[in-house]
Amino acid sequence: MDAVDILRALSGTPTVSYFERGIATLITGMSDLFELDSGTDRFGNIFVYHPNTDPQDAQVAFVAHMDHPGFEVVESLSSREYLAVSHGGMARAAFKPGVKIEAVKSMNDDFPWERIAGTVVDADNVKERGPFASSDMVWIETSEPLETLPTPTVLDLPDFELQDGIIRGRALDDLAGCASILYSLYTTKELGAPCVGIFTRAEEVGLVGARLVAASRVLPEDCAVVSVETSLKNELVKQGN
Repeated sequence: MDAVDILRALSGTPTVSYFERGIATLITGMSDLFELDSGTDRFGNIFVYHPNTDPQDAQVAFVAHMDHPGFEVVESLSSREYLAVSHGGMARAAFKPGVKIEAVKSMNDDFPWERIAGTVVDADNVKERGPFASSDMVWIETSEPLETLPTPTVLDLPDFELQDGIIRGRALDDLAGCASILYSLYTTKELGAPCVGIFTRAEEVGLVGARLVAASRVLPEDCAVVSVETSLKNELVKQGN
């Protein structure tokens, strides 16, 4: 299994800020498969490290986040109409009527999770955030009723595609970072290096998980922290692409 295989596996599970359970389950499961040690703090952030090492002695921490922008369905208007809020910044086009979405039907440990098709009906108070946007409230319609609320909902985009050496996917930011860290730890585990991979929650809504890790002071003060990001280049952000 290489980094691309890991990314393909992670990309098959929808993830939204505060709804990272599927990704977290896969990361801990892969850590066991790769014979790496792992632990979870009380906030749901995951720590993965080489066997017989202690993350509290880490000299380097590689950090990636498990969430991606999306919607959280919070209220039912009818059997198939709902109100949702957006978590994180998405393209303004994501809030236009008719945009296709997928609501997660269940959040158990049986993968892949079943998804319910739907569309955006309208959005209120869409706010520009550079090339991105967010909305106070989004009205959606689904093809069948949702069993439970709140429900994470993602844009109906390809989970993962690899063609001509180019990877495309819905949540490369930052599942590609997660895959890179996992593979790096796996291929260097014999070194027993004093390093740790940290997989955080709710980055898209204000670095929530990362701030909680920092506040808990689980890392040495002289530990170098490296953020493994998969984001737009500055020049593309400036162009609004």
